[in-house]
Amino acid sequence: MAACRGAKKANSMFTNLARPYKEQPATVTIEGIRNILNQADLVPDEIYHANPYPKIFSSSIALPPDRGGFRTNGKGRTHEFSLASAYAEYMERMQNLLFATFSRSIANRLKDEFGYYYFPDESYLDRQAVENLPADVLADFFRYLKQDRKEFVTAYFDRIAANGMPGVVATPFYDTLNQCSQLLPLNLLLITVGSNGMAAGNTQPEAIFQALCELTERWAAALIFYGQMTPPTVPRQFLAQFPGESAIIEDIERDGRYKVIVKDFSAGRNIPALGVIIKNLQTGRYRLNVGSETSFQVALSRCLTEIFQGIQDSDQFDAAMLKIPASVPEYFLRQDSEARNTRFHVFTHFTTDNSGVFPPALFGDSPSYSFDPSTFTPLKSYEEEVRRLVRFFHDNGKNVYIRDVSFLGFPSVFVYVPEFSAQGRKSAPPVDGSGKFQLVDLDSIEHLFFDLAHCSSQQLTDIAHRLASFAPSVPITQLFNIELTADSPWQQMNLAFVLTQIHYSLGNYDQALAHFKQFCATRIEIGPYYTMVKHYLEARAEGQKHTQVQTKLNTIAEDQKIESTLVKQVMTDMAEPYSIQANTPLPRCPHCTACPLSDPCQTRHKLNLARTVYSNMKSMPSTEALAWIMA
Repeated sequence: MAACRGAKKANSMFTNLARPYKEQPATVTIEGIRNILNQADLVPDEIYHANPYPKIFSSSIALPPDRGGFRTNGKGRTHEFSLASAYAEYMERMQNLLFATFSRSIANRLKDEFGYYYFPDESYLDRQAVENLPADVLADFFRYLKQDRKEFVTAYFDRIAANGMPGVVATPFYDTLNQCSQLLPLNLLLITVGSNGMAAGNTQPEAIFQALCELTERWAAALIFYGQMTPPTVPRQFLAQFPGESAIIEDIERDGRYKVIVKDFSAGRNIPALGVIIKNLQTGRYRLNVGSETSFQVALSRCLTEIFQGIQDSDQFDAAMLKIPASVPEYFLRQDSEARNTRFHVFTHFTTDNSGVFPPALFGDSPSYSFDPSTFTPLKSYEEEVRRLVRFFHDNGKNVYIRDVSFLGFPSVFVYVPEFSAQGRKSAPPVDGSGKFQLVDLDSIEHLFFDLAHCSSQQLTDIAHRLASFAPSVPITQLFNIELTADSPWQQMNLAFVLTQIHYSLGNYDQALAHFKQFCATRIEIGPYYTMVKHYLEARAEGQKHTQVQTKLNTIAEDQKIESTLVKQVMTDMAEPYSIQANTPLPRCPHCTACPLSDPCQTRHKLNLARTVYSNMKSMPSTEALAWIMA
C-alpha cells in the first residue's frame, strides 16, 4: 500500500500522469536507501542544500574524506525529492563502481583480495571474441581513434598478455534485440560512454526508464548541437496548462533580470526531450539545460530544477552563464578529425556541467521543425514505458543492452545504446585522437613509474619515450588516477616536472631544460629557487660541467639579489643526477605504507571504500530477469 499512497502524493505535482511520478514517496526512498547503506557501512553525510527559488531545491551527500569522500548531487521540487535524488544517484554510482578510478596496480590489488576486478560475474574475451562483437559496438570503441583499428587492437591485446591476463574483462548485459545475454568489455565500454545510461529507481522498471530517458536526452541534445538545428519555442499559452511549472517560470522572471525560453528538443524525430534556456536580459548571456521524459510536464520540471542544481543565488547562476556566439565557430566549418574532435569536446563540456556553448542556430528565429505536443504521451506504468522506449531505439536502428547492478539491494542499472550512449560522455578523447594508444603506452610503464628511483637507464628512457605524447601540463595525479588532498602542494606536480628529472638523470640536458621551461610556463610565478634551477640547466645544456656552474649561478644571484644559500641548495640538489628524484615524493602504488605521499593521499581511502563495497558484493542479478522487457 505504501507505493499507492506515495504515488498519489507524488502525482499531486503532475496532473497528466496515470502512472506514479515515483514508485515511492521521497521519504520512503531515503529511509530505504539509508537502511541498505547502514547495513553495508556506507552511510554518507548530508552536506549541502540550496533553494534559490520556491519549488527548486538541490542537495548533496558525501562520505567523509577519510572514508573515501564519495559525493553525489540531487535536485527536485521539494527538499525531500532533491535528497532522494542524491541518494538514488549515490546508489547508482556506488553499484556501478564509479566511486573511484584506480590505476591498474591498485585494481590488481583488489583482484588479488577478492578474485575479480569489477564484479563476481565477470569473464574474459580474447581478441577474436572482441573482434566478433556487433559492428556498432566496435564502432563506439574506436570512433575517435586516429590510428588504425587493427594496430590498436594488436597493441591492446599485447599489453593484456604482458599483464598475464587471458583477455579483456567483460560483464554480461541483456541484449534486448536478440533477447539473450551478451558479454561486453567493461573497461572499453566505460572509456567509451562514462556514466551515461546509469540510473537507479525504486523499482527495476523505474530505474531502466530513468536510464533510457538520460540516453534520449543525450541523443536529442547531440542532434540539435551537431546538426546546428533551431528548435521551436514552446508557446506560453501551451505552458499555461501546467500551473506549477508556470509559477516557477514566473518566479524566475519576476524581477526582470531573466527570461525563460522553453524549447522543443525532439529534433524532428519524436524524441521526448525539452530544453530550457534562461537568458540574462542585462548581460545577454545564457544557460541551457536539456531534460527528457515522456511527460511534457515532468520533462519541463526536470529542466527547471536541474538548471539550478548546486546554485545558491542569482550571482552564482550568472557566473555560470555563457556568451551567445555571434557567428558559427570555425570547428563547425571544417570536417577534419581535429575539428570533429573539438566539436565532441565542446559537447562533452555541455553534458558534463552545461559549459559547452551551442552553435548560434540554437537562438535562431526560423525553427528547423514544428512543435508536436503528441511527442509527449506518458503511459500507465514504468513497464510499458520501458518497452516503448526500447522499441523506439530498435525502430531507429539501435540495440539496447541492459545490465542490472543492484548487488546492494536498491534497483540500479547500466543501459548501453551504441552511438547514443557515447554522446557527451564525461571524459572526451584527446583532440588529436591519440587517447587509446596513450592508454596502452601508460599501462606499459605504470609499474616502472611507481618505482622510479630503482629504474635502470634503459627503463627511464622507455618511460620518457612513452610519456612524451601526453600534455606536459597534465598533473601526475591525473595521469595515474591518484587523488591528493586539495591543500597538498604535490597536486601541482605535472608531467613536465617529472620528465625534467628523468632526462636530467639520463644526462639529456637539452631535453631536461625544454621540459623545465614547460613546467615553469604552467606556474603563475616560479620563484628564486626554480629561477636558479633554470639557469643551472641552461649552463649544463651549454656543455658546462657541474663543477663549472656555481660561479655562473653566484653571479646571477648577485645581480638578481637572490640569496647565495639558494645557489648552494641548487648545487647540492643537482649534484647526483641519477638520484635527483630523491627530493621529490613520487607515488608508490599500491604500496601505501612505503609511499611518501601516503598522508595527503585520498586514493588509499578510496581503496578502503572499494574493499567495503566489494565485501558486500556477494552475487550479481541475472540477465535472465530482464527478459520481461521483450515479453
